[in-house]
Amino acid sequence: MANMPTYTVTDGNQNTISQVAPNSLKQFLDECETYAELRRDDWPGRAAIARPVDGRWQVEIVDGRQRLVATTPNADATLDVMRAWAEEDDWWQEAFTWRAAEAG
Repeated sequence: MANMPTYTVTDGNQNTISQVAPNSLKQFLDECETYAELRRDDWPGRAAIARPVDGRWQVEIVDGRQRLVATTPNADATLDVMRAWAEEDDWWQEAFTWRAAEAG
């Protein structure tokens, strides 16, 4: 039986949690001021980064040099995208309109 993946989430204030579950990630998003970066520990170079922007959320999926970005309406939808990405559920790709992120 394969080991369950482990996750780490960090925010712009360098607060970090390593016991990531849906409830703890939702609380982390609710308290987020700048960004929340979710990483699956067995996926180096990959992340889901969420930023609150004007009452909505900008979610960026990073896979090496490839970066896709979409806008979600609220923290609940952002949580769903981040969870789907982390669980390798392709739903996140179909749920919102994704575009290449601008190099920054």
